[in-house]
Amino acid sequence: MLLDSVRTRSLEPTPPPREEHDPWPSSDRYNWASHAWYVNNNEFSWTHSLYRIGA
Repeated sequence: MLLDSVRTRSLEPTPPPREEHDPWPSSDRYNWASHAWYVNNNEFSWTHSLYRIGA
């Protein structure tokens, strides 16, 4: 019985590969403006930063 449960677990499908684009396309938190908007906007300034991003 125990051996059957171990075999069942090993046959579970592997997760799909990670996407190479924005993982939250419906969220305005990331990439809501074009690069040109930031470059050409004289009034733009950073107001927040994400702590330990990528860590």
